[in-house]
Formats: sequence, structure tokens, C-alpha cells
Amino acid sequence: MKRAEDYAGGAVSLVIFATLAAIALTLTYQVLSWLKLGVWPGYSIAQMLTEFGIPRPTAAWIGVQQIIDGLLELHASVAMLAAGVVVSGGVFYVVLWLAQTLQRLFSPLPPRRP
Repeated sequence: MKRAEDYAGGAVSLVIFATLAAIALTLTYQVLSWLKLGVWPGYSIAQMLTEFGIPRPTAAWIGVQQIIDGLLELHASVAMLAAGVVVSGGVFYVVLWLAQTLQRLFSPLPPRRP
């Protein structure tokens, strides 16, 4: 019977693979643009959100808005890598907990002693 950690490892591997694929696609776009135009495109989080149709977040406080603007100007590949690490950790612990719970529920009971 598989251990709970085996299931969690598979789920985390899938999330890591998806994150690396997204980063690879972003970098491929940047390299192809550089080869075509001769200028390295700064593909920022703000541009990525715009392409997905998500409006730029705003805040009433000027300092908070400057923080938001600064974060949105980070490269999208860096943001995806950070998000992937956070999501991978979360998925690992959720799947591990679920697998251990199911293993406890469906494991056979030890024989009773007379």
C-alpha cells in the first residue's frame, strides 16, 4: 500500500511542473521577442494581468499604491516562481493531510486480544 507521503509528493511534482512550464513559456516569449526585435522585453505582472483582463488594483493611500505599483512592475517569471513555491507548499501539506486521514479511516483494525 502506498504511503501518504507518496501521494503528496506526486501532487507537489505536478504543481512544480506546471509552474516551471509557465515560467518556460514566459521566458520563451521574452527570448523570441529579443531575437526578433533586438530588445529584451520586460514582461511585467501588470502586463500579464492586462492580458488576462484583470484590472490594475488601486488603493486610496498613496504609499500603498506605490507598493502595489512596484510589485506589479516585477517580472512575471519571478512572480510565477514565488507563487509556485507557495502553492507547492500548500498543496503538499493538504494532500499529505488528506492521504494520512484516508489511510487512518480505511486501514484494517488490529485483531482484538481476548
